[in-house]
Amino acid sequence: MRGVGLLAGVLLALTMSAAVQAEPAPAPEKRQLAIEYLKLSRTQETFDSAIEAYVGQIYANNPSLDQAELRRFFESYLGWEVVREATIDLVATTFTLKELQSINRFYSSEVGRAYASKSPQLATGLSALISDRLGKAFSEINRLQ
Repeated sequence: MRGVGLLAGVLLALTMSAAVQAEPAPAPEKRQLAIEYLKLSRTQETFDSAIEAYVGQIYANNPSLDQAELRRFFESYLGWEVVREATIDLVATTFTLKELQSINRFYSSEVGRAYASKSPQLATGLSALISDRLGKAFSEINRLQ
């Protein structure tokens, strides 16, 4: 049951974060730099790792659930094909042209490539940490009711 509460919390957080106002479409050059950033930073792998972490954590607490169904559920909301365009727009509108050029130079460096290669693992660890803390917070909320 803890996983269901966690799932509800994750969905609530996603819903709240989606309430961002629409920005005008980024200039083509910024859009291209944003796409390059997402490739260099291995953002798709980070999303994939986060989905696997969520599926594993929820399944560990609810072994009667179907892992494939959980994965399909998360992929329908967080899968790369679902979030790709919004992520490109977010990156392109968040950073200036110069910032994107500098960030991409960093990710093209040896240290940047090392950081990018470890980012999915870091995201998985952070997801587990957040999941654990959210689970404890929801348990405490339920106890207070």
